[in-house]
Amino acid sequence: MNRAKYILAAAISIAFAFILSCSSDGYDGIDGTNGINGVDGADGDNGKDGKDGENGADGDKGDKGDKGDKGEDGADGDKGEDGADGADGKDGKDGEDGANGGKGDKGDKGDKGDKGDSGDKGADGKDGADGKSCNVKDFVTHVEIKCGNEPPIIMPKIGWCNNALYNPAASYCFNDILYNINECGGNTYDLSTQFCDRRDNKIYKKVTIGTLTWMAENLNYDVVGASKCYDDNSNKCDVYGMLYDWATAMNLSQDCNEKDCSDSIGDPHQGICPEGWHIPNQGDWEDLISSASNINASNVTSVLKANSGWGEGNNGTDDLGFSALPAGHYAGSFDLDNDSFWWSLGDSEDNETIGVDRRIWGHSGELKESPDRPKTQMISVRCVKD
Repeated sequence: MNRAKYILAAAISIAFAFILSCSSDGYDGIDGTNGINGVDGADGDNGKDGKDGENGADGDKGDKGDKGDKGEDGADGDKGEDGADGADGKDGKDGEDGANGGKGDKGDKGDKGDKGDSGDKGADGKDGADGKSCNVKDFVTHVEIKCGNEPPIIMPKIGWCNNALYNPAASYCFNDILYNINECGGNTYDLSTQFCDRRDNKIYKKVTIGTLTWMAENLNYDVVGASKCYDDNSNKCDVYGMLYDWATAMNLSQDCNEKDCSDSIGDPHQGICPEGWHIPNQGDWEDLISSASNINASNVTSVLKANSGWGEGNNGTDDLGFSALPAGHYAGSFDLDNDSFWWSLGDSEDNETIGVDRRIWGHSGELKESPDRPKTQMISVRCVKD
């Protein structure tokens, strides 16, 4: 009985095996795992991936048997071998240069170098040749310089006027305007005996007495509101000149007639005189008196008076050409009175409202100084060349 069971079991097994052998082909084995990627090239492009491993070989085809039950899945194929490593990638290109760095900080100031040694003393120069003795002669239009036996050097006199050169012997500069030396407001004059006041183009007579050059007539320059013609008659100004108070004559503010303004007075002091001329100081008057005394010591004023205009028996000889006339004065009213008065430089030391004048009394032989003239009174002005 038991033997029959064994035989039956064996038969069944054989049959089952036959069925299996006759069933459909077994399933393909599972593809092998991809090979490991190749190592990246150094700093270059990535290497290519390695190739996939080859599929596992198919199982042997079983014998065809009876169709049996669905066979079990075939066992997995063996794992494929790893693919070979990819070739190393090519080296990458060098990177571009980096940008320049920023400007470095300023370095510390270096220490001061040591002082160099003194240089050797230079050799003494040769003595220069002896200079020649020269003589200089001054002419109206030029200067002549003659040295030894050399021909004389002629140098014309020149000046500057508004940045332009000019010859002072032929031209005159006033307020940066150049004039012909012998023209005054379109009128010609004699340079030796006359001069031009460029402020108003009036021509005055001049005369050299002793060491000084004086106006040979009284000043006739109009200061509006501060000068007067005698009797307010302009024709009288043409003869006697104008009359001025002390402050106007000194070209100072009117309040100087009532106070001490000695600090504003120089010596020489131009005052109201034309450019290049000044108000006479005490030394100028003494020089004039000395020159007149050499002619007539007992009657100086006779030498200084004009030879007409003083009235019969009272005219002078006018030996020096000073040509004094009786111009009078103004002290609230006009007074001709056969006298002549001129302002002198300075004011009284005792009274700040008193000025100093020089005067010719009609019958007096002296040119007196009078330190008692009220500054507000108006008298004449004579100017002396600088």
